[in-house]
Amino acid sequence: MMAFYEYFLLSLVHYIIFLRSLVLDSLVVLKKYALFSLDIPVHLVNGLGLSGIKSGSDQSAWHALKNDATNLRKIPKHIGLVVVEDEFSFTDIANMVVWCVGFGAKFISLYDAKGKFKRNDQVIAAEIFKKQEHFFQEDRCQFSFEVGKSYIDGKNNGVSDTGKISIKLLSPCDGRQGVVKVSQQVCRAIQDKTQSIEDVNLSHLETLMQARSQCPDPDLVIRCGSVHSLLGYLPWQTRLTEIHWINSHIGVDYSDVYGIMQAFSKCDQRFGK
Repeated sequence: MMAFYEYFLLSLVHYIIFLRSLVLDSLVVLKKYALFSLDIPVHLVNGLGLSGIKSGSDQSAWHALKNDATNLRKIPKHIGLVVVEDEFSFTDIANMVVWCVGFGAKFISLYDAKGKFKRNDQVIAAEIFKKQEHFFQEDRCQFSFEVGKSYIDGKNNGVSDTGKISIKLLSPCDGRQGVVKVSQQVCRAIQDKTQSIEDVNLSHLETLMQARSQCPDPDLVIRCGSVHSLLGYLPWQTRLTEIHWINSHIGVDYSDVYGIMQAFSKCDQRFGK
C-alpha cells in the first residue's frame, strides 16, 4: 500500500510540473515568434528608455541607474538569472548581478544545468565584489554581498531587510531533484506513520519546498540563451514568476536588462482573479 502512495504522489507532482513547464514554454515560444515575425528588437518591445550604461560602468552610470530605478513602479525582490548557453562569461554575469542589485533586488539566484556556477563559486564571488567596488564606488558600503550561502527569513517573501544581498548558486539538484527529494520525504513520513496522508496538501508541500530551497520564490527570471526552457530551474517556485529572456549574457548591454525591468514593472499580476 505504501508503495502505491509513493508512486501516486511522485506521479502527481511530476504531472503538475510537466503541465506548468508546458504552459510556460509555450508562452515563451509564442512571444519570441511574434518578435521574430515583426522583426522588432526585444528592448523596443519592452518600452526601453536608453540610459547609455555599458558593461564598463562607472559612478556616473550608477547615478543613471538610480534615476532609471525611480521610474519603475515595482521592483522584483528575487531575480533568477538562468544561463542556457554553452559558453560562460562570469564578468558579464557579475555586471547583470550588480545592475539588478542597483535596481533594488535583494536576492539573486544564478542557475545553469551543468553546475558551472557552483563549481566556480570563488571566481563568481571575486567578479561580483570587483564590480561592486567599481560600480558603486563610495556607495559600495550600502551593499553587502553574500555569495553561495542560504539567506532567508520568515517575512517579506523570505527576504530580509538588513541590506545584505544574497547570491545563491543553483544547479539541477536544487530544481527538479529537489521536488523528488521532498516527495520521498513525505512518503517516508507516511510510511513511518509520523504523518497522515490526509495532511498532505499544497500548503504542506509548499512549506517543505521552502525549507529545502532556502530562498524566496523568484519574482522575475531572465533566461540567457536561445533554448526555450529553464532546464529545471526551481520548477515548484516559479508558478507566479515573470519569465523574460535575452539572446545571450555574453556582452550583455544594460539596456536589455533595464527593458526587462520596465516590462516587469508594468505587469499587473492578478493571481487568477
